[in-house]
Amino acid sequence: MIELKIPRENANDDTVLITSIDIKDGQFIKIDDLVFTFETSKASIEFNAPIDGYIYLKNLSVGQQIYVDTVVGEIHVQKKDDKIKDLSDTATNNLTHINNSDNSNISIVAKDLLNSGKIPVKNSKWLTSKNFIDNENALEKNTALKRRLPFKDNKLPKLQHKIKGITSRKIHEINALEISSLHLNSTIGINIDIQGRRVTNEFFNNSILDLLIYETTLLLKTSFTDLNAAFLNHENIIYFEHVIPGVAMDDKNNLSVIAIPDAKNLFDLGKQIIDAVIRFDDKKLTAKDTRETTFTVTDLSGLDVNYVLPLINGFQTFILSICKSKYGYQLYGTFDHRVTEGKRFSDFLSELKRRVELFENNYDVFREIEKECYYCTKSLKEEQSLGSRGFLKIDDGESEKLICRNCYEGW
Repeated sequence: MIELKIPRENANDDTVLITSIDIKDGQFIKIDDLVFTFETSKASIEFNAPIDGYIYLKNLSVGQQIYVDTVVGEIHVQKKDDKIKDLSDTATNNLTHINNSDNSNISIVAKDLLNSGKIPVKNSKWLTSKNFIDNENALEKNTALKRRLPFKDNKLPKLQHKIKGITSRKIHEINALEISSLHLNSTIGINIDIQGRRVTNEFFNNSILDLLIYETTLLLKTSFTDLNAAFLNHENIIYFEHVIPGVAMDDKNNLSVIAIPDAKNLFDLGKQIIDAVIRFDDKKLTAKDTRETTFTVTDLSGLDVNYVLPLINGFQTFILSICKSKYGYQLYGTFDHRVTEGKRFSDFLSELKRRVELFENNYDVFREIEKECYYCTKSLKEEQSLGSRGFLKIDDGESEKLICRNCYEGW
């Protein structure tokens, strides 16, 4: 007879989610036959039979959360008449000398539950609230965890949005992360290799703020719409219908995020940023300026700073921060693990870097290619590299001008 145990596939996962069961109880199976499938926070795993024999499961069911190392069944060489014990039969026998254990292995919430007389349904090396209550209903039953929700259902952003449910795999990952951390964000940095850049206004000679906002907005409208979102609660994510960039400004006494929602192209965006900076310095901002935004950029490139861990602002999934050194610009992005993944956000930063670097002031290229967009100064070669057939010629009543696809169509 061989016992079947749930393996530990991920160091951060104490439980797995059963997603399918592919055999019948008492069935004869052969080695490597698929028994059931389960999900961790990172992957879907197939559990295969280790030997030939008759299989008996402990009332395993689809949608059930099972602790790692739990015995979920047995395989016998000969068929047996008696059923093996139910999974629930072992739950009350898992508590072993909690009072004699190392208190450093007990979470604060678990200590409170022990002191209130609660008995865990499963004991392990690390005792947390999830040892006391069913994993699927943990967030509803455990008020200590519930207080950690950043937003309540009755407090929703005013921006137009849709609410969609979180996948079971993502819920499982969130639960696993919350066991060991109150902070569910990560920061990734990337270099932007651009020394000098083409500008639509001299104000941005030593900054890439306008380029970063412009290209980020385009990406969130096209290939990275999933990042134009925000975590609402452990069941739902908010997806915004419009992209509203915000610029963080600080005068040492007041930190404000200024919305730049109505720019039509890079040239117009630059003018709006300059106008916002002037009105911020003159303390003439209005309530409309500080409306809600869907992502934030903070520009520290004018300061002697080369590293920063930006904090996510409001109903947002990420925030970007710019630093500068003699080697170029450093871009740091902090993202919410509950909405996206490190790989996905890294892909976003890499594409953003590529687009911004297209604006580098390459004089050799300028001698060969004279045609450029009137509004954003993008060269014809760069426009074609983005999949466009070329520039459009427009007549604005003053003169004929060449304009790229993005500036013509607007955001």
